[in-house]
Amino acid sequence: MKNGRNYWQELKSLKNHPSTGWVDSDTAEQAKNKLMTAIRNQGNAGISARQSKTEYIKWMAMNFFVQPVGVGTAVFTLLIGGWITTVSAASNSLPGDPLYGLKLVTEKAQLTIASTDKRAILHTEFAERRLQEVAALDVDSQYLEQTWNAFQEEIKMAGSDLAQLHNQGGEEAVVAASEIDEKIKDLNDEIVSVTEEVNNDVINQDQTQETLKATQEVSNSAVAVLVKEHEESQSDMSARALEKSFKTQYNNLMDRQAFDLGRVEMIETALAKSEIDDAVLSGQSLTKMRSAINDATDKVSKAMDLKAAGGYRMAFDILRQADETLLAIEADLADIENKIISARQQTDIETVETVNAEGKENSEAGEAEAESISNSDSDLNNNKQEAQ
Repeated sequence: MKNGRNYWQELKSLKNHPSTGWVDSDTAEQAKNKLMTAIRNQGNAGISARQSKTEYIKWMAMNFFVQPVGVGTAVFTLLIGGWITTVSAASNSLPGDPLYGLKLVTEKAQLTIASTDKRAILHTEFAERRLQEVAALDVDSQYLEQTWNAFQEEIKMAGSDLAQLHNQGGEEAVVAASEIDEKIKDLNDEIVSVTEEVNNDVINQDQTQETLKATQEVSNSAVAVLVKEHEESQSDMSARALEKSFKTQYNNLMDRQAFDLGRVEMIETALAKSEIDDAVLSGQSLTKMRSAINDATDKVSKAMDLKAAGGYRMAFDILRQADETLLAIEADLADIENKIISARQQTDIETVETVNAEGKENSEAGEAEAESISNSDSDLNNNKQEAQ
């Protein structure tokens, strides 16, 4: 309370401070006298009168308007400074924290005043925030599911804004689509990482695959904007953006192809070296999976040739088809891997139970043998005593 009183006293002191427009009584009297003198004079003195009158009016305005504005500005600055500090603190809050509601309100305010291209970018940025919040929350948090759903909603809204940009066109659309396409790649990496960390009923492999499909649709929408703009304008900006997007998607697909082939090989090794039944494959053929992976990446090479010839639309269509093929295979591989892990865990449990059972049997046999020896010793002692 002491600090509060000092604060208001300081504000009151500004009322009579020259920097806020206050003038002393002598200065005011001088201005008044100049005005009266000008009124009494005739002819050219009229000009002087108007000047003096203007000066007096300025003083009146400063005294009645500028002074309160000066004090109000000080208050406004303090309030805004406090607001900015609070918003900054809210930016690091998590679902369930007192300031989290302010964080969401601030985001909505940004979206409200943003243009379509900026809004689309903001949605991807907010999607990244929701994903980071999911990673920061405890796996059993009551806010985990709603935060994950909010992340998916941001992705969906980014796609909606991109659809508008597709019709709008222009350099702003190219810049936004290129930035969003790049952000989606980073989001995909984070999605996989978060899923591996959480992996519960709310966020699991199935959820991951569905989410990756959604982000890929957004990426496809971004590419569609770039392709359309390039076909219409043939601008250097759209050409550079398309080249960058193609290179990113091409490298991503080739990396996934190598990784998925490695997963197939590991599954084959696991089945060959263990007693796990082939039933975990659910009738799927690892050989066919390997062939499908190779076919998908062979098509990617054809896309490279089409792109070199300027056929961006067909080239990206091939990349999209290859991505869909790999996504489906990756979902099947994840299912098989989970079944193998579960089977191994069950085998480990059964092994432990068998060892424990054998140990118990050996212990009981040992106890029986010890008891038998003890009885024999007792009988010998009794016989010895009777003989004596």
